[in-house]
Amino acid sequence: MRIVLSRKGFDSAAGGGPSPVLENGTMLSLPIPEFADKGHVPKNLDTAGWHKYDDLNLVPEIIKYCKEKDKSEFCHLDPDIRPDLWCHCEKWQPTFGQCNAAAGHLIKHLELQDETDKKIKITESVLFLFFGLFRKHNGTQFYGEPFHAIWGYMVCDKVIDDQQEMPTYHPHAKLKKAKNNLLFVAKTRCYGTFKYCDRLVLTDLRQSAKTMWKIDALPWFEYLKDKSVKMTYHPNTEKCFPAGKNYFQACQGYGQEFVVSPGVCISQDLNWENCSFCEILKNLEKIYPKKENNQ
Repeated sequence: MRIVLSRKGFDSAAGGGPSPVLENGTMLSLPIPEFADKGHVPKNLDTAGWHKYDDLNLVPEIIKYCKEKDKSEFCHLDPDIRPDLWCHCEKWQPTFGQCNAAAGHLIKHLELQDETDKKIKITESVLFLFFGLFRKHNGTQFYGEPFHAIWGYMVCDKVIDDQQEMPTYHPHAKLKKAKNNLLFVAKTRCYGTFKYCDRLVLTDLRQSAKTMWKIDALPWFEYLKDKSVKMTYHPNTEKCFPAGKNYFQACQGYGQEFVVSPGVCISQDLNWENCSFCEILKNLEKIYPKKENNQ
């Protein structure tokens, strides 16, 4: 099992604001906007069949929020792990696409490329934990402070690198001039989204910035201190764990995919089907058991 902490959905850079946590606990990660002037996106998004915010199963207030933030009618619906978000074709399958530098990062650190034949493949399951920027929403407006939180997951055991083999409804099947265009396909029943709970929140709300995360938010954080486990984009333990501070400083402004090195106690027989976040944490704690006398 390999683990990737993957930043997805609206934030201050892509979308211009947080995604909403609705009053019923739904963590509604909003797909980021797309623009025709991007080099890897078709110039005529309408003709290409690109997704529109109006096509999504969202209340009018949220659709208006999406379109006003970056003045775009179109969105990049990815990861696509919510079958109720739009009207899919009959052969829909849960997927997650990545390309260009971020895909190259995954190829390198997940060792996806076979050095013999240079083909892309997955030799063991990969767990993507999707996180993003959120803020509570009462149906009319946002309230409270924004925070980072985990909103969904997908266990992958197949990767497609031939654009012609990708489902035609997926945005990565329509990209132009994209390098390392990959589509990760979920294992059967091994994907889902979560209802809001405190355990999902990464941000330490006692701190001054959303990138200051709780040290116990994820089981491998304590292993980063002594470098027995590594997470890409976080090489400097002194910056990640500031002296005299009780939080984990996540990287700011760069990196989409944070790849975690294999655990200290790899367990191959874990059940990832239809997981709640609590069940995922229990599985992760088997891979990264809590250290004794942890400081």
